[in-house]
Amino acid sequence: MAAVNARPRLIAVAGLIGCGKSTLAGELSRRWGIHSVSSDITRKGLAGLTPDQRGDRGYEEGMYSPAFTDKTYDAMLGEARIHMERGASVVVDASFARARHRARFAGVAGDAGADAWLLECVSTIDETRSRLARRAERPETTPSDARWETYLSQRTTWEHIADDEPLRHAVIDSASGRHETVREALAMLLRWTAENSTGR
Repeated sequence: MAAVNARPRLIAVAGLIGCGKSTLAGELSRRWGIHSVSSDITRKGLAGLTPDQRGDRGYEEGMYSPAFTDKTYDAMLGEARIHMERGASVVVDASFARARHRARFAGVAGDAGADAWLLECVSTIDETRSRLARRAERPETTPSDARWETYLSQRTTWEHIADDEPLRHAVIDSASGRHETVREALAMLLRWTAENSTGR
């Protein structure tokens, strides 16, 4: 069921590899009937691959190089912009590990008259390791090429989301399971919606 809101929304679902962001983004898209943009699928498309084909596996190499990552965010931004300019909300599923990427999405949302919100998924190291191990056993269930080693590398380069960044930000603990994660995220989004409608 789509949530009622006078303004379109950009909902960025961010976080480290294996934090549960794709699961949450998919649930938000399904429950609210809004379009979802995935970095994994966008990246594969730009590389000429289908979502189920495996790509480069090295961290920040090949299709995961910084330059190709910038290209991927450019493509996602363009897709999200189209929906927001039409007055439609959009969920963007990506790590958003760089402050400059987060700032660009916030700027485009502002230009489109959309609210710009970011849900940062976090999980424990043990839970993340378990998720990535399950993913490795069934790689066909996800377009992601990420492995445990990728997660460890990404942790060292992650740019902390500061309180003064333009995307309104909340941390969502995904370690407690899908149901609780979705419940917490929906509660936060509904709270922000209510605050906007009352001008708070």
